[in-house]
Amino acid sequence: MSVQLVVTAIGEDRPGIISEITKITSACNCNIIDSRMALFGNDFAFMMLLSGTPNAITCFEHALPELSLEKNLLTMMKRTKDHSEPQFSARFNIDYEGEDQPGTLSKISQFLADLDVDITALKADLAADDPSKMVSTMRVNVPIDLPEDTFKEKFTEQCETLKLTCQFTKIQ
Repeated sequence: MSVQLVVTAIGEDRPGIISEITKITSACNCNIIDSRMALFGNDFAFMMLLSGTPNAITCFEHALPELSLEKNLLTMMKRTKDHSEPQFSARFNIDYEGEDQPGTLSKISQFLADLDVDITALKADLAADDPSKMVSTMRVNVPIDLPEDTFKEKFTEQCETLKLTCQFTKIQ
């Protein structure tokens, strides 16, 4: 029987810290199914999904707090199960950009929540060439009862209201 564990670690960025975390993963006989890492200011945030036997996951759960104390990391762990995706009518990558304004991501995410559109990935940054401009990419699943053309039209209208431009790429 396989168990899954979501792990988050946040701390000051320095060489070798990801290596230290993944050494524990290997030592406990866990497998990294998925992982993400990003820098935010002078800190990094690392997330990973592990799988392993119940004993392997328990080993990791006991080993990580010691490393967290030693390396001054904020860590969190939660057991989870295989993800079962609900049915959807379409899946898109959506790129949108515009002037950086407080609340834009909140308005976009609330708009999508109101339509029961599931955000499965999200990245938002200031543009490298223009720090007054925000660029965002998200992956979404459109619910089965919302025609994809209707969704695209409504999302485009919302973007225009927020003075954003958007582009859709359908994922097969």
